[in-house]
Amino acid sequence: MVTQASLPRLPSRFPGDHLLAFRRDALGFLQHANQTCGDVAEFRLGPERAALITHPDHIRDILVTHHRQFIKARRGDVSKQFLGEGLLNSEGAIHRRQRRLSQPAFHRQRLSTYADVMIEHSARLREQWRDGDTLDMAQAMMHLTLGIAGKTLFNTDVEAEALAIGKAISDLLQYSTRASLPLADFILKLLLPSNRRLRQVRQFLDTTIYRIIEERRAEDADCGDLLSMLLLAQDEAEDGTGMSDKQVHDEALTLMLAGHETTAVAMIWTWYLERV
Repeated sequence: MVTQASLPRLPSRFPGDHLLAFRRDALGFLQHANQTCGDVAEFRLGPERAALITHPDHIRDILVTHHRQFIKARRGDVSKQFLGEGLLNSEGAIHRRQRRLSQPAFHRQRLSTYADVMIEHSARLREQWRDGDTLDMAQAMMHLTLGIAGKTLFNTDVEAEALAIGKAISDLLQYSTRASLPLADFILKLLLPSNRRLRQVRQFLDTTIYRIIEERRAEDADCGDLLSMLLLAQDEAEDGTGMSDKQVHDEALTLMLAGHETTAVAMIWTWYLERV
């Protein structure tokens, strides 16, 4: 027998008010839900039930202790349209295989190499600063993390394409948030200017990443970067095969998204907290 849990529910004044409040100010809405309901809050985003979990113990139960009892929301199918089926979106056997193949890229010896790249790029940026300068830290951290992501992931200096790649990644992340909203699949099919821009962004990133994959497969060498590990990885636990170009592309795109803007935002907040 399957039962539905009864969760502390955020009061509603009229149908759809939660979704409107979330669209207007997502952070403010979630803070209100937490303050009103506590560690667990249920609300509705249009026709769908949603729950906000904020207590560390509960989060650990979901992500670690009982992770096999939870699956990613079906909206992940929409996210796959522009992020692919990397570790962020994949489930079940596909996720386990991709994680198994990706793990060697994050072994201790590899991480020390990535740390050297981070130190080198950070020192280079610091040398450009002068006492008394007024700096746009958001832009500086975006460029820093993009340079580090390009070097550690592709062993290439993407500075020449930094603005285009950075804008494309920012746009892609902005569009990816739409996948968390009701009717996302329908909205993304509309002939809207923003959807045309999304397709252009995907085409640019796809062309760039597939070009690098093709060049690297032709070299057939370990360049010491994440891409080399993804290309050379073989699944010894099953059939000994590696990743297809599509799988490598999806993992590379996921890692670049995770290693660029999200890291930059965390660093920007670190600078801000230093001042308060």
